[in-house]
Amino acid sequence: MIELDSQLISKSNTGNQVAVSGNAALARGLIESSVKVVTSYPGTPCAEVLENLIPFGKQYGIYIEWSVNEKVAFEVAASAAMAGIRSAFITKHAGMNWASDSLMAMSYAGVKSGMVIISADDPGALNSPIEQDTRFYARMAEILGLDPASAQEAKDMVVSAFEISEKLELPVFIRPSNRILYGRSSLSLGKIQQSKNKAEFYKDPSRWIIAGKNAVCRHQWLHRQQQQLRMIVEQGPFNKLEMKGDEKYGIITTGICYYYVKDALQSLDIENKIAILKLGYFNPLPEDMIRQILQVVEEVVVVEELEPFIEEGVKKVASELKKGIKIFGKLNGYFPETGFYETEMIEETIKKRWNFPSKKSLSRDTIKRELKDLKLAPYQQITFCPGCPHRAALLVLKRAIAKIKGDFIITTDIGCYIIGVFPPLSLLDTVFCMGASIGVACGFYQAGLKQNLIATIGDSTFLHAGIPALINCCYTGVDILVYILDNRTVAMTGLQPHPGLGLTAQAEKTKVIDIENIVKSCGVDYVRVIDQFNLKEAEDVLTDVLKMKGQRVVIARHTCAQVINKSIEQNKQQTRAYKVNPEKCKYCRRCIESLGCPAMYVKDNKVAINEFLCGNCGLCVQVCTQGAIIYSAREKNA
Repeated sequence: MIELDSQLISKSNTGNQVAVSGNAALARGLIESSVKVVTSYPGTPCAEVLENLIPFGKQYGIYIEWSVNEKVAFEVAASAAMAGIRSAFITKHAGMNWASDSLMAMSYAGVKSGMVIISADDPGALNSPIEQDTRFYARMAEILGLDPASAQEAKDMVVSAFEISEKLELPVFIRPSNRILYGRSSLSLGKIQQSKNKAEFYKDPSRWIIAGKNAVCRHQWLHRQQQQLRMIVEQGPFNKLEMKGDEKYGIITTGICYYYVKDALQSLDIENKIAILKLGYFNPLPEDMIRQILQVVEEVVVVEELEPFIEEGVKKVASELKKGIKIFGKLNGYFPETGFYETEMIEETIKKRWNFPSKKSLSRDTIKRELKDLKLAPYQQITFCPGCPHRAALLVLKRAIAKIKGDFIITTDIGCYIIGVFPPLSLLDTVFCMGASIGVACGFYQAGLKQNLIATIGDSTFLHAGIPALINCCYTGVDILVYILDNRTVAMTGLQPHPGLGLTAQAEKTKVIDIENIVKSCGVDYVRVIDQFNLKEAEDVLTDVLKMKGQRVVIARHTCAQVINKSIEQNKQQTRAYKVNPEKCKYCRRCIESLGCPAMYVKDNKVAINEFLCGNCGLCVQVCTQGAIIYSAREKNA
């Protein structure tokens, strides 16, 4: 779909209508705005913004970077804007935590050319370990915040944001949610601007040295900009008030929830009875527009995903009116403060509060019961892809631990390998955020826990956030095995490159940052690289290393199966698929129970392999004790 979206947003004719994802719409907005520097670290649900932009980097003179982490990515983009070049920083919500240190200081300095921050929130934690509301970062940094309700608004907000950013010399914050980014809708293309900006940095210590008295002065400047921000949000095009003036009830909403509200009112057949204020700006809030609806209605329901950000602002405005208006939302239990919203949820809340009868339709609970009664395909446990090197890496670790028969705590990190917490491996004990595997293990050691400590972390995650933690291990003398699972890509978010591969975002060759040399430079006592698909050798190495003391690092290096498959398809290579000899299979199920490979299944009380799913890794051959699994060449087009 990325290839299709890229083709659609490449059209230059103004007014063309195309159907694309929100990610592609944001990419088109950046192209239309003549952005010249775009940075990010791969993260769903927004990695596809860069993926859609990369094909046009050279055509439009855009420098595109997958940075080593979000803090660096923000600093690269912000400094480009300080030097007079339009830039954008794109991150998922968790990445804003990394970038926030720089954001808070650099917002004092401001920018010379336009800078847009796109922070993708993930209600329901559909693509993330946590759900988090990043609107508070815009408030803390005292910069403009926008919340798109559709792909069209997302694109238009990008274009508008650059103009506002240059007018106020401040970054502008856009917060799309997962359903905006992955949903597909109609998009009207706008004119592609031509940039006339030239890179030039004007030295001015009073502005660029954010410390001491300078920081106080620049903070005062930032406060003075707030009056202009308030005027912009009141007069801007992204708020929408739908009100006749005689409504008793009103709804204030934002983002994708606006369309859920519209659908709910349509379902209840009360579209003309409820006033609606859709807010496109969330920081600062357009208080005058909020007053307009509050002065008319007697009760208001506030509909927004995650925290009661807007609801708290509405209550503040209502308290100043001294009208006694009733406000309902998260704070009084009418909506949950977690998870994503749906039309049915909003419909039920409106019926509950305002006693409107619903049209005759199946309730959500009824639909769930009926689907359950259908007894569809059984739920299958999440598992690694066929041929995934993480399956092999964790399997040999599990085998080595079984040999040692010791007591271990295994902390892990953000990456595909967190699937190892599930059966059949059931191996991992903690997961929090990027780089925390090593840091948490350090804390366990300093707390005096007697168990042996292992931290598992991916190659990209190690370069992103693991290096300082490993230095800390060496500096403080932690007894630990750090197990780096190097699959040669950022697999979880779409096979993006990282500094260890020697390729840039635009597939240009560059220096290879060698993880083994970095590890040695941190001061570890022992480092070894293994190929985890050589089960016996890898198991022997890990068994020996687990008996050692000190700071030990084992790098399990094997290319991601998806990268290999992609290369095979592009080069039209002949491949091989493994199959089971039914005469030799004793149905011991060792292969299925130890690997959990989705290519393996049971047929007629024998194990079988789906050759079209088979990842060609050969792990099952090494696990089988009966010699029942063999391979054969398959057709190039299979």
